[in-house]
Parts: sequence; structure tokens; C-alpha cells
Amino acid sequence: MKFEAQKPESLGKNPITFPAYNIKDTTIFFNSRFESGNLREVEKLNEFEYNCFVNFDYNSSTHSQWFFFSVRNIGKGRQYKFNIMNLQKDESCYQIGMKPFVYSTKRNREAGENLWRRGCENVCYYKNKLRTKNRECCPDYEFDEENIPCYEYEDQASQMVTLNTLSFCYEFEFDNDITYFAYF
Repeated sequence: MKFEAQKPESLGKNPITFPAYNIKDTTIFFNSRFESGNLREVEKLNEFEYNCFVNFDYNSSTHSQWFFFSVRNIGKGRQYKFNIMNLQKDESCYQIGMKPFVYSTKRNREAGENLWRRGCENVCYYKNKLRTKNRECCPDYEFDEENIPCYEYEDQASQMVTLNTLSFCYEFEFDNDITYFAYF
């Protein structure tokens, strides 16, 4: 079998398609494959609620606190709930009224702007029942546990830290928009 490379002008004529038999109009697509995007995993709880897990913060050995991801295939007027499950700070400005930043591609295009806005409703920040091993949160860096000052653990349980959840709801303003959510 012989394969020939596609010429650049023909690439747009044959886009990659996905099987449509299991994609509903309420199925949303998550993306973080862009600079600073850090969404690692998404768990669908029901049609309108998702648990999200973020990658660990760069240059930190103890925190996962920021997030940056986008969603698409949204219908206008639909409200979704997002739960970011693995945040490590015990206190957050979200507890005193801060809201995530939202960027709507269609809103900005129609308004001729390039603005992020604070958005979302029912913003809550609270401890959850998930735990992780302290210092485990930096898998990209190698370190010598025997040589870390100030961290002496008595047992396995004392090495565990409790994680926190940021929950928020967002009602989408446009059909088929690409909407970004971020912590700034």
C-alpha cells in the first residue's frame, strides 16, 4: 500500500471527523493544549456537571492553584457546573467573592474587543475528601526526599494533604462559542 503526503492546499478539504453516533448537542469539548493551559483530566458527572483536575503549578513543589482551559460545543442559555477538584491552598479569594475570569470568543469578536471578564455564578471554594501526598505534586522535577530541609514526617498519614474544590456555574451566551476559563 502506498501513502502519499497531502499537499497543503488540500488539507482544509478533508477535515478530521469524529464519529457522531455518541456526540449529543450537550456534549462539550475541553481543551488546554495552548500556552499555559493546564487541564489534566475531566470527569463527566452528568450532562451539565464536570469534575476537572488541573496539572500542578510550575516551579512549585506544594501547590496546584491556578487553572486555564477552554470549552466548546455549547448551546446558548445552557448552564454548566465545573468543579476543579485538586487545588491545594486552604484559603482562596474565591471564598470572599472573587469569580473566575471568562473569555468568550464570539462576544469579543462581535464587540470588536479583546477583554476577559469576571464571570460565573454560585462560586464556592471548600475542602473535599481527596488527599494527596505532600511533595508528590511536582512530578516533573526530581528531588531527593532525604535531602529536603524542614520536611520530616512521622508516618504516611502525616505526609498527606487535603485538597480543595473550586465550583462554579456558567451560563453560556452564544451557540458554538469557544469560551476560556482562567484564574488570574
